Amino acid sequence: MKNNNSSFMYKEIKEQPAVLKKLIGKHIDKKKMAVVFKEFAHHQDEIRKIGRITLLGCGTSYHAAMLGNYLLEELSGLPCEFELAEEFTARKIVVEKKTAVIILSQSGETADALTAAYKAKGKGALVIAITNKHGSTLEKTADLALNIGAGEEKSVAATKTFTAELMTVVLLALFFRQKRKSQSIRTKKILSEISGISVKIGRVINMEKKIAVIAKEYVNTRQMI
Repeated sequence: MKNNNSSFMYKEIKEQPAVLKKLIGKHIDKKKMAVVFKEFAHHQDEIRKIGRITLLGCGTSYHAAMLGNYLLEELSGLPCEFELAEEFTARKIVVEKKTAVIILSQSGETADALTAAYKAKGKGALVIAITNKHGSTLEKTADLALNIGAGEEKSVAATKTFTAELMTVVLLALFFRQKRKSQSIRTKKILSEISGISVKIGRVINMEKKIAVIAKEYVNTRQMI
């Protein structure tokens, strides 16, 4: 239901602060200022052994993988790369030992994402799924699965699932950093900033009247730098 909103996209844009607050609350221990993933509780050795990460996605999830890759590499200190899932499945891949393949898929049912998961597992990679649907085929196929908990998203392009997927990758980056290094002042500062990001996003959304004025000014602009 749109709940008196003009469109599902408008409704889902406004849901972003609540979605991120819930996601961040689930994975940040504010007392210890540390990232926690209970989903990895029985897989600590596999996580510690990760030496390289490949992020895969389709559509909007690919864009989350693309941006997430840069943040993941910088924050985790691990070598990372990103690729369209369909490109990954279309070639003869070489997977190094200790590689984790993180596959982002909102539905968990995208054909190319599933084919990539099967292929990566066949090559011996640790497959981690980031999805928005419990019980999806990708969730069942992956070695480890993380659910972003964004609720149903009807609109294309995606909004709340994009930001939730990206935030999950950032939290993963900090989690991997914890496993490789002791907590640093920088890590704690980043976690402090993340803890307040849902409030800041809410403030931006509340500026919609000012944003609308700017949008009307540039709506017919064909090119922008």
